[in-house]
Amino acid sequence: MNKYEKKIEELLSQLNNLQQENASLHNLLEKKDTEEKIRDAEERFRIVFENVLDGISIYSEDPDPSKRRLIECNEQLANMAGRSREELLSIGFTLNYQKKLDDNANNIRLEALKKGNSYQGTFSWIRPDGKENVIEYIGTPITWRGKSYSIGIDRDVTEHIKNEEALEKERQLLRTIIEFLPSSVFIKDKKYKKVLVNPVHTDCVSQQLIHLSMDPKVDLLGKTDFDVYPEKIAEVYYQDDKKVIENGETILNKEEPGIGPNGEYSWVLVSKIPIKDKNGSITGMLGITTDITNQKLTEDALRESEEKYRLVFKYSPLGLLSFDENGIIVDCNDKFTQIVGSPLEILIGVNLLNLPDQHLVSALHNALNGKLGLYEDTYYSTLAEKVTPLRGLFTPKYVEGKGITGGVGIIEDISERKKAEEEILKANAELQRINSVKDKFFSIVAHDLKSPFQGLVGMTGMMAEDIDSFSQLELSDFSIKMHRNVKNLMKLLTNLLDWARMQQGTISYEPSEFDLSDLISRNVNLISKSRDQKEIEIILDLGENQIISADEEMLNSIFGNLLSNAVKFTPRGGKISVSTKTIENNMVMITVKDSGIGMPEYLKERLFRIEEKVGRPGTEGEESTGLGLLLCKEFVEKHGGKIWVESRENVGSAFSFTLPKSI
Repeated sequence: MNKYEKKIEELLSQLNNLQQENASLHNLLEKKDTEEKIRDAEERFRIVFENVLDGISIYSEDPDPSKRRLIECNEQLANMAGRSREELLSIGFTLNYQKKLDDNANNIRLEALKKGNSYQGTFSWIRPDGKENVIEYIGTPITWRGKSYSIGIDRDVTEHIKNEEALEKERQLLRTIIEFLPSSVFIKDKKYKKVLVNPVHTDCVSQQLIHLSMDPKVDLLGKTDFDVYPEKIAEVYYQDDKKVIENGETILNKEEPGIGPNGEYSWVLVSKIPIKDKNGSITGMLGITTDITNQKLTEDALRESEEKYRLVFKYSPLGLLSFDENGIIVDCNDKFTQIVGSPLEILIGVNLLNLPDQHLVSALHNALNGKLGLYEDTYYSTLAEKVTPLRGLFTPKYVEGKGITGGVGIIEDISERKKAEEEILKANAELQRINSVKDKFFSIVAHDLKSPFQGLVGMTGMMAEDIDSFSQLELSDFSIKMHRNVKNLMKLLTNLLDWARMQQGTISYEPSEFDLSDLISRNVNLISKSRDQKEIEIILDLGENQIISADEEMLNSIFGNLLSNAVKFTPRGGKISVSTKTIENNMVMITVKDSGIGMPEYLKERLFRIEEKVGRPGTEGEESTGLGLLLCKEFVEKHGGKIWVESRENVGSAFSFTLPKSI
């Protein structure tokens, strides 16, 4: 008999007693205490009716289900229906407010009423609030005063069903986890026999059984480890199991030797947990075993790799450092400390992002954003008190699941490389200069020397073949032209030889002290004939007592070229002025100015460049190569001075240069 039937039996017993008492009361109507006894009986019934925890209903029954009516119920039943007791009683016919009735529920009830048997089932109320309560009920038929009734006991089992469903889901989830867990799972009872194993455990043991020439189809359930493992291994497992089952200890993630599927030596990670009943008594144990052989091998390889990395890191010829996700240095090698000139204890903890070097900070930002960061700049070490050119590469470091956790930097001192590059640049520049000198030399030899000689060859050939046919005036004119050509050739050859010696470094530089005014006057007198021929006026504005320290021969060459050029490019009746003045830094500035044809801007920019051809004829066809100005530049710079030109086309030119005064 279940609890519902007991409850109904109690109610029926009470009702029967009430019926008997009522019968007695009817028989004793004439007695004075009859009404009081009835009231007492009704009060006792009402107390039971209202205070029972289950819902109680009384229906008047009829073979026609549509005439079945609720005639009484307690508050608990009304609460289950989501309505007031008064509302339910006024409804009477409750079938329309119930759903999920069992199939054939009415027929079962009617049949039970005929036979006087109890009936039971489940349904849920159609509540106004939309909540669904699942109700288990049991009904018992009674006959009172010739009419058919039924008393029902209803119990709300909604939460119970939900708990059962949740428990079943958890069981199903646990079964699924055990079935598909990549680790070996087993449960043993108190006698160390396996009562549950998952497929991974079965497969692993089956392979071992094959290796041991045992039947791989042996059912593991009911077996101990001594039935399936070598005794030595089984004994290790047994000792662990005793600690769990007998002492209640929990073993978590213990590394133990094991046997692989093919009998090979392996490592496993074992966890064993005691299983207890509701009273706390140990009934067995749960075991989970994971093969960690590959992990152990990986860890060993990782340790070996880390040791190699540490050796490479420490003794690398490059500066190496590692930094965290905030740009803070966490490690660096000896070479890095040498490069930056700071000890290890100072560098550890330095935030690279706070350094003023924007190139380094930019490269570091790239690394922390998952890119390569290239760096090249100079670094000043206060400890070493020197500036060092550096080149570096910053790379990000990734950790799975965490992203970028920092990075590694490679720093190289490129001082020697920079020096080598500078030497290469100097060598290339010198090579270009030598090639330009060579080209210029060949140009002069091939063109500027050839043309005058061709003229001389032509004139002397004419004279040699038929000198008697020439008049005295013609011979005189030939002689003047030949003299002028020879004189130009002599000047050209002198400049060419001086220039070649200057390029080869064989020309001597022998400075001495002398009066600049005297030297200028002598050079002006040397051009007096050509000046007079073109009727050019020369004006001297020379300072007094300007004693300089210079190579007199080089200075004569400078003035000779500048003065002859001034005459050459000044038309008849023009003017040439020579002036000197003392300037700062104990230097003298000399200027040779003419009122000649001047030059365009593009020609000014090319005057002192060896690779450019700037020679052009004078106002009366005088030959020019531009070599003299190159020689002037070489000689002026040999003295530590500078030379420059100011010129306007059709206005004139002014060549200026500086020389040191005698101290």
